[in-house]
Amino acid sequence: MSFFTMQLLVRLITSAAGSCAFALIFKTHRRHLFRIGLAGLITYFIYHTVMYLGGGFFVASFASTVFAAAFGEMCARLFRAPALIYNLTALIPIVPGGEAYYTMRYLLERDMPRANEKLLATIGVALGIAGGIVLVSLVVGVIGDRVARKQGGNHGGKH
Repeated sequence: MSFFTMQLLVRLITSAAGSCAFALIFKTHRRHLFRIGLAGLITYFIYHTVMYLGGGFFVASFASTVFAAAFGEMCARLFRAPALIYNLTALIPIVPGGEAYYTMRYLLERDMPRANEKLLATIGVALGIAGGIVLVSLVVGVIGDRVARKQGGNHGGKH
């Protein structure tokens, strides 16, 4: 199986378009759309690359989420926008909607082996996304606290 295929190209383009579409649904200002599309594209590319290398659902979603969350935090500071508009929309391409759908389908068909397989994939992606967000949030929080202390500010602490 080749790494770069026409199917991957289509998925990268639709990842960018899907991220932008969700940004528009959330009424994000149009000046952010290019970066949001780029974030969605790269997020999916990282996910695909890790899966191709045999990393599994959790590792692929964790790695791609770390990128998306870090990119969102960086863009929030550089372009004075909420990190959430970048983080949330960049993760759209890896949300396990298809896996959740097939989990329910196989449960309804009473095909338990396939239902369990899809359920584990869904849980793996969900945990990877959650873990990536938590990791980046913790790192950004620790760095923010250190910068605030160096500047002599009181970053949310009590006197």
